[in-house]
Amino acid sequence: MTPALPDSDGFGYRDGQLHGEDFPLASLAARFGTPLYVYSRRSIERAFDRYAVALRGRAALVCYAMKANSNLAVLDLCRRHGVLLDAVSAGEIQRALLAGYPAQGEPPPIVFTADVFDRDSLEGVLEHDIAVNCGSPDMIEQYGARIINSTLAEGAVIGGCVGAALAGLRPIGEMQFNDFVATGFNQLV
Repeated sequence: MTPALPDSDGFGYRDGQLHGEDFPLASLAARFGTPLYVYSRRSIERAFDRYAVALRGRAALVCYAMKANSNLAVLDLCRRHGVLLDAVSAGEIQRALLAGYPAQGEPPPIVFTADVFDRDSLEGVLEHDIAVNCGSPDMIEQYGARIINSTLAEGAVIGGCVGAALAGLRPIGEMQFNDFVATGFNQLV
């Protein structure tokens, strides 16, 4: 008797052998060695489809936390299905870019979310103009110290305001552009 796998779109037993979609996993392990990580495109795409149906008609975005799995093929599949990314390190920013995600867009395709910046992450965010979700007053201070008197996208200032508000501050985020004028910017940091 072969065991049934719970809610596993892409995996199951056929002729007594465990398969990942159409591939017998034992032969993949023999060919590539172990440990071997096998992902089901079908299963991932069905999950995306279920989210799309559940969120239809709502103002909602589907975002993927890269810390769960930053495999480039999985990230590429996410990108092709319009899933946005949540990155927590410089390495994850680089992997998102390697998977074909643009650094900027509306809504931001990559958002850096953390409680503090390490040097490499801050440099990566600034180099690629990645949207930031500041998770602590220290992070707001780190970010603000680097972006003062620099040209900013409106989204970066708004993101700073949201982060400041989440940290319990009362930011003023009024934007006025004539070349580069940001009224009230000193209230953000």
